[in-house]
Amino acid sequence: MLTCSSAKLLGTSWLLLAGLLVPLQQAIEAVGPLERKAAAVGSSVLLPGPENITHIYSMQWEYLNGTSSRTILQYYRGSHNTAIHVPYAGRAIFHPANGSLLLEDVQESDSGIYKVTANVGDRESLRILLEVLKPVTRPQLQSSALVARATGTVLCEVMEGKVDTITWKKDGQPIPSDRGFHLSNSLSILYLRSAKKSDCGSYSCNASNGISWQETSLNVTIAGLSPPLQDALRVAVVAVVFAAVSGWGLIFPVCQSDKLRISESAVVGQPKPHFSGLVGESKEHCHGKSWKSANSPSCCVNTSSSHHPTSLYKHRETFPGKIF
Repeated sequence: MLTCSSAKLLGTSWLLLAGLLVPLQQAIEAVGPLERKAAAVGSSVLLPGPENITHIYSMQWEYLNGTSSRTILQYYRGSHNTAIHVPYAGRAIFHPANGSLLLEDVQESDSGIYKVTANVGDRESLRILLEVLKPVTRPQLQSSALVARATGTVLCEVMEGKVDTITWKKDGQPIPSDRGFHLSNSLSILYLRSAKKSDCGSYSCNASNGISWQETSLNVTIAGLSPPLQDALRVAVVAVVFAAVSGWGLIFPVCQSDKLRISESAVVGQPKPHFSGLVGESKEHCHGKSWKSANSPSCCVNTSSSHHPTSLYKHRETFPGKIF
């Protein structure tokens, strides 16, 4: 009894699942395939009709905007006038023979999904994703200060136009994509990790979208010293200058001291000063006073004075330039 109930329940589940799959399949068939087209701003673009249609009895073009749709035109075989709705009136041309639609002077606002349905009862439809683009401008390339054994960067930026792809080349050869990092659709950075002399060369950046592409090249050079080595060199130069200044500060006082000792030795080695100009060398130089000659013929001594010639010398040494 339980086995029978389980079998009935399983059969009912399969019927429900089949009932859900049939409408889903019909919906997929109704939606139809999706084609992609790109056009430049201001140009004309031809949207094709469904293929494998031998007889067209009716045709409808729509613009899908999310969950809603906007009818562009409806065509019925035998009708002479096909009304084209705004905002396509005056710039859309319908070709009944193949069901294609020509849009003129397209703008970025015309981008979106267009759906064409032929012979509505047969559900023959086609969806077209139209992308209206501005041409990309020439990329701008800039590089950081590149030195050996340090990480450097080369920057590629596109200022205007939607960019689909940015690729890098060095000396005309493609660079692996893992060396580039895309910050946005219009900005890419190429990393040169542990830069070497072999990284020098011509780097080119190619930016493209569905309607155009532009490329710019930049010659990159690598300096020989990395920042740590440059810092070490600066420190070494400062250390040498400091050592030289410190050494001179020690040597200069020693030289001055030696010079002072040499001067003092020269003074000690000189003979006693000669005072002939002070006291006279003979009695004629004593100016009429009662003087007598001392032991040295060059000295005169006043007999009335208690001064000894030695005292005279002492006074002369103590008070240079004085006359006693």
